[in-house]
Amino acid sequence: MTRPFPDELLSAFLDDELDPADREQVEQHLVTSEADRLLVAELKRLRGEVASLPPAEVSDGFTDRVLAAALAEAERIGMAIGPLPVPESDKVQTADSANGSSGSVLSEPAFTGMLAAEADTE
Repeated sequence: MTRPFPDELLSAFLDDELDPADREQVEQHLVTSEADRLLVAELKRLRGEVASLPPAEVSDGFTDRVLAAALAEAERIGMAIGPLPVPESDKVQTADSANGSSGSVLSEPAFTGMLAAEADTE
């Protein structure tokens, strides 16, 4: 079933991202739609509850472990995995003081693989 009023507009309304004309359209819609008024009120309440949660703390290597698990699962179910180039802006130039050579290293751990299905969409 297709919703007669786009959820994207309601979301943008909550995020205060609408231009005045779209904001007016949403406000007029909310006057006539009790279901969407209730939805917007519930989303505001949930937003407040989420904002009040303490920040999550993760251990070192969390991202690497999650990505490794995702890649292992993709491989297990037969999805091909290929390399993902690392953009130059994510690299930091370093100099090796021991031998005077320089090289590029990632400024932070980065995902260097992708699912083949995602590669087809680019």
